Amino acid sequence: MSGLDADRLRRTLGEHGAELRDGRPLADGLLRRLSPGALARLPRIAFIVLRPDALQAGSAVALVAELGRRCAASVLALRVRRLTPADFNALYRHELTLMGRQVWLHHRLFESGPAGLVVLEGDPGGFDSLGERIQAIKGDASPARPAGEDLRSAMGRLSAVHVGLHTADDPGATLCQGTVFFGVAGLAEILDAAGPLAEDVWRPLLETELPAAATMPAAALQLKRRILANLAATGPADSAPARQLRALTAEACATVAPLPYHRQRPAYRDFARAEYPLLRQLIAACESEVPAGIAAVLADRELSPQLRARELRGRVDGLHALYASWYLSGHGAYTVDDGEPLFDALERCNVPVSERVRVLLMSGLQYDVNPVATWSSERLYANDWSVLEQD
Repeated sequence: MSGLDADRLRRTLGEHGAELRDGRPLADGLLRRLSPGALARLPRIAFIVLRPDALQAGSAVALVAELGRRCAASVLALRVRRLTPADFNALYRHELTLMGRQVWLHHRLFESGPAGLVVLEGDPGGFDSLGERIQAIKGDASPARPAGEDLRSAMGRLSAVHVGLHTADDPGATLCQGTVFFGVAGLAEILDAAGPLAEDVWRPLLETELPAAATMPAAALQLKRRILANLAATGPADSAPARQLRALTAEACATVAPLPYHRQRPAYRDFARAEYPLLRQLIAACESEVPAGIAAVLADRELSPQLRARELRGRVDGLHALYASWYLSGHGAYTVDDGEPLFDALERCNVPVSERVRVLLMSGLQYDVNPVATWSSERLYANDWSVLEQD
């Protein structure tokens, strides 16, 4: 970057420039990664967190849609993961003293489920940045304030501390907080080149909750839809098989999931039979890209060993997610363990699974979609479309 751009970046960051990322000041890391075009785009960018209560209440999708309506905002990047107390403290470090002794309660809320980490692009309106505009329209955090036209009033809240939405309120805070979760290189890449994610990508990622009476096939279909959406949001260029699979899986969610369990079973097998050639093709394509991805990580000398290890694991975890989808369709018999490693990999790659759903899907891996499982000597899942694979 030129000296003028460097001065502008430091003014934008303000006090945030001294924050450490990967052992060096944030300003130094961004100077190495951020392009002039990305810096010019920054006023139209916002970083928001859809808090666990928004995902649990099912209002996260509506919040994003409402920001699209009010601010012409589109989703550039989305990650869904559980946040630790340290993550919470990084987001709310200026408010921690106001929370006082009750900060433990906020930690508990964030540990109760995943949150949505979102980079948006939209119209700042009459404000200096999109983040400032969202901060103004999201509404007061105090439950004592009367309801109005703000986002929190429109979406509703569950308690005094369940406020649904966090916003980085200026470009410096956007860079500071965004790099906590996307990394310096990752956020720079988003600002430099990312286009908007399609709704059929970002919506399934935020639909993390299942009805209380959801069955194993319904849980598997929802999870498979989220796996494919995450691949489109974080992986390489979207391919025709991936788009076909997303459409096929969305259709199955709409038609198979509402059926009673005993009618779901044959309908789910029909879906798996239709999915098989597309999923096999997609897995092969992703496997072929792993060596080049690993080589790119190893060649990036700006990454510390810690970040390099995380990036390398991420390349493999993405494949693990597709392997999980493979076994949840009964294309092979999963016999190597109880399934926890598959779900742990999904947790690391933005597709977290609750304990209730894990148990449902473990039952599926052992019985419902296990092509070699029997019950009273009767075969439970008649796979007649693929060679059985036992690991």
